[in-house]
Amino acid sequence: MRRKRSDSKLFNLDEAQQAQLAEMLLSGLPYHKVREVIAKPTPEGFGVTVSISAFTPFWDEVCRPLYLARRARAVGMAKEIGDDARKRPGQFDAATIDALEQKALEVAISPHADPRDVKAIYTL
Repeated sequence: MRRKRSDSKLFNLDEAQQAQLAEMLLSGLPYHKVREVIAKPTPEGFGVTVSISAFTPFWDEVCRPLYLARRARAVGMAKEIGDDARKRPGQFDAATIDALEQKALEVAISPHADPRDVKAIYTL
């Protein structure tokens, strides 16, 4: 892992801006697009220009732990859905339960999941 520089513009953003930047990156927006957004001196931008390589240490230190925590929560929810389905014998077979868990995980970790899909999975 690269060491962050004390003059790193991304690490010197305030907490709210770092959270907003992390959300942009976690949503799957490519670095070059995020760079365009944060360079704008508008409400969604910060008026900060950085190189593409400046995002790597920020991702490693800020985004990766958030991503792993979200993934762990998603795995836990998918497992709970599968466990709940297993409690109703006859309603679902093993293959259906496995597919349901997989779909629940995919929906839970996708930032672009359709809300109707999320509701359908979690209300089964």
